[in-house]
Amino acid sequence: MPKPTPTPPEIPGHTLHRQIGAGGYGTVWLAQSNAGTDTGVWRAIKVVRRDAFGSDKPYLRELRAVQAAAPVARETPELATLHETGEGDGWFYCTLDLADNAIADDLDSNSEDFNPENYTPRTLAQQLDTHDRLPFADCLHIAETLATALGALHARGLVHCDVKPSNIIYIAGQPRLADVGLVRTESSAATAVGTAGYVPPEGVGRPAGDLFALGVALYEMATGRDRMEFPSFPTLSGEERTDQLLALNEVIVRACHPEPTRRYPSAEAMAEDLRRLAQGRPLAPQRRPALWAIAAGILLFTAVAWSVLNDSPPENSHDAPAAPAAPAAKLPAPDAPHAGPATLAKNLIGYYPFHGDTRDHSRHGHHAVAQHITWATDRLGIAHGALQMTGRKISRVDVSSFPVNGPGLSFCFWLHPFDTICFNHQLVSHNWANGGAFKAELRNGRLTGSFRSDDGEHEVTIETIRSHAWQHVAFTFTPGENGEAVAWLNGQAIARSPATGRIGASPHPLTLGAQPPGYAGLLENLRIYNRALDAPEMKALHQAESAPPASPRSVDWDFNYQFQSVQNPIALRYLAATNNVKRITEDDGKGITYWAPARDREVGTLTYRFPFGPRRVRRAHFSCWSHSWDFEASQRGNGRGAIALAASRDGKNWTWLHDQLRPQPKWGGAAFYFEDLPAETLGGTNLWLRVQMLTTNLPPDATYSTAHHAESKTIGPAFELKVVFEK
Repeated sequence: MPKPTPTPPEIPGHTLHRQIGAGGYGTVWLAQSNAGTDTGVWRAIKVVRRDAFGSDKPYLRELRAVQAAAPVARETPELATLHETGEGDGWFYCTLDLADNAIADDLDSNSEDFNPENYTPRTLAQQLDTHDRLPFADCLHIAETLATALGALHARGLVHCDVKPSNIIYIAGQPRLADVGLVRTESSAATAVGTAGYVPPEGVGRPAGDLFALGVALYEMATGRDRMEFPSFPTLSGEERTDQLLALNEVIVRACHPEPTRRYPSAEAMAEDLRRLAQGRPLAPQRRPALWAIAAGILLFTAVAWSVLNDSPPENSHDAPAAPAAPAAKLPAPDAPHAGPATLAKNLIGYYPFHGDTRDHSRHGHHAVAQHITWATDRLGIAHGALQMTGRKISRVDVSSFPVNGPGLSFCFWLHPFDTICFNHQLVSHNWANGGAFKAELRNGRLTGSFRSDDGEHEVTIETIRSHAWQHVAFTFTPGENGEAVAWLNGQAIARSPATGRIGASPHPLTLGAQPPGYAGLLENLRIYNRALDAPEMKALHQAESAPPASPRSVDWDFNYQFQSVQNPIALRYLAATNNVKRITEDDGKGITYWAPARDREVGTLTYRFPFGPRRVRRAHFSCWSHSWDFEASQRGNGRGAIALAASRDGKNWTWLHDQLRPQPKWGGAAFYFEDLPAETLGGTNLWLRVQMLTTNLPPDATYSTAHHAESKTIGPAFELKVVFEK
């Protein structure tokens, strides 16, 4: 059954019309004041519920932080005004200025013609979706506005913790920093989570983390690239002056330094540099020139100089100095290999790769939750690269609110059905039963896509879907009096149906699966656009996503730490003495064997070196099963564990893939890695992989460990590297 439309809470002095947004902790409603001097004024009201938190403590901390931020927002023009806060039974709310309407820019909320059913907030994320990159002056104006807003928060001991384009709204045409939903006092900030791609290596929670996120947003504005492509630089045509772009790049480099102490000392310092650029003046001198910044500057200077003068990138770029690393705490993978040209990101309102997570990897952050799903190898042979659903337990993936604002629409995905002989398998539904905009259903081998416009419902069908085979399918809706709905299979249009009208604003829930008897098969790379992709774009998307990478192969390494290779007691004693690691076989009837720290409260390290002779590594896929546990509050016993994984091209400079040890141990939780290694670890003739483990409070006679590396199980390789070499 589709999820029911949420019931609006009772907010004093306001009438709530409909939900226009949702996040991890609350919902946002379009509301109209019906009391006092503000009668008739439209507002956005955020409602945060107690049951979204694990306990009272974080909920109350959230409430106190919002209350502390309210006077700052009222006094700071660059922040969206937070008018009032209040509490209900198990929830609190805050009323905010309403953003401009992204659907009808000429109709603001004070207009007599304002239609609440035709409203979607205008954000920077939407602006970036429809532009290759923003003009130089716009980048400076937006970034300076946001830096000023952050400076006001930081001066009061507050940090925003979630600076990103979807939280930058426009009010009366001017950018404003919004959504104080994750604002924290500095003393409590360590619990905030942030959004993948904008989170610095040390995590969110300090002013320097806000500046890092702003630097990434500025990178998106200036280059037109997605945050997950940071810090790669695009090819430029010369339409803007090289010195301007180099100066703007230096601002980004200073804001996004991996070391927090090497970033701008304050938001005001960053704002001042942006003002200098707007006035044509040079940037303020850095306090401490960093080799990292010099290397990054050389790299991006080379890229800009070559692209502006020759309109082509430099050759042999793999020998260039390394660019600054993206957040090393390795958040969910950004995109599939070969996931499509950058132009196909325009008007992308949702992208779910399903590569080990259910997060939205578009700029909008409409993340999903899943029930009864597992992960399987994808069509490119990458482990944990596809969502696996089963018909026995009804698998489902839900997005609580997914705004669609038309007038056109496209949704594309890869599917691999286990069985197509069925009555009705719901694949995708934008709450179709309650007025949503689109759906796709598999009926006895036929896949039907449906759209709902202001002129009725429209269907188009792919007549044959194969079992046990990957297929790329898409459905597009072109609006207008002579519009059409088109079904696409593997990049080709195979069915068309007349379709008229426009798709209107519709912030309904989005659901995959869930309808009995339940879809059984694999899904990945669901993309949703607020426009109809044309034939060349659909062909390019299919080719980009279906082209397999060069076949990787498993490789050996110089000292093999696998269980069957280290049988000599002398070798085991050597590892315990020098690396603080030992082999443990738990006597629990299962015979599970793994590597663990030999001594409590000391980090144990295993370093794997892969030598390749004269060949350079172009691509590497790393698979690793590791676990850590926190038994501190368990009846089973005492002990805590934490694990870190890292990779390096030279054995000296490490990129952390998963880090529970720094800056402070984060106890418990899996440390799985099933992804391609980051670009900064490639290009050499060697590869190093490092595993670090830490335990604390283990009993002296413990026959188990709370930090496990490479368990010996029957599920496949516990530790494996596959590589592709440069030609």
